Amino acid sequence: MERIYARDEKAFDLLVKAHWSPVAAYVGSLLESNEGVEDIVQETFVWIWERRVFWRPEASLRSFICRIARHLSLNQLRWRRLRQRSVGRVREEEIEHRTAHLSLERIERAELRETIERAINTLPRRRREAFCLAYLQELPHREIAEIMGTSIQTVRNQVSAALTDLRRVLAHDLD
Repeated sequence: MERIYARDEKAFDLLVKAHWSPVAAYVGSLLESNEGVEDIVQETFVWIWERRVFWRPEASLRSFICRIARHLSLNQLRWRRLRQRSVGRVREEEIEHRTAHLSLERIERAELRETIERAINTLPRRRREAFCLAYLQELPHREIAEIMGTSIQTVRNQVSAALTDLRRVLAHDLD
């Protein structure tokens, strides 16, 4: 970050390459879909470049990046909710048309993945965020607490509750 602070574009390229995929996965978990993920991740790194002077050397770089991505993702979710009110939902026929061309095995995998994603999406927002950071991003509870602006114990409680909820929902859905 010191090199980036000094406008070193090569150092910035290295930062982007090292963190793009994990940030994209995190943003995808917050947005509950892949729609807009690339834009948010790109905006995150643009924000970092344009506001690099705000990074504190004592802060975790990964936490700094995740906080920015989280803020931008939550703004995107607010915008989507407003847009959904006027646009409506995806029609069921479109989903059926897309899946009609898949093999049975791919359909089963897709259904399982959708079941798991639906189960994760049923979690309350903070619980889902803590779960995704812990299990999809494999972040330690300390960093999750920093990103979410809460205590480590709250993160532990949220992750534990998420696992309990997911077991219950998946047991019901897979029966």
